[in-house]
Amino acid sequence: MRTVAIKILKNRLSEFVRLATQGEVVARVVAPQTGDSARVSDALLAELVRTGVLMPALAEDAVPPVRWRR
Repeated sequence: MRTVAIKILKNRLSEFVRLATQGEVVARVVAPQTGDSARVSDALLAELVRTGVLMPALAEDAVPPVRWRR
């Protein structure tokens, strides 16, 4: 099961409801546990990559692009 931040769940609720109508388990609400913040952060980053807001580096030793100042 994947971790989804509440904002993503809210924005894509109809998709999750559609999955639920197909009999798929789509949510499990539990109290936060120690170490959960890393999984939520990963889920948020994955969502930003999926939507095209972020682009992951191609290699660990890649040089970041030059930032031009105006």
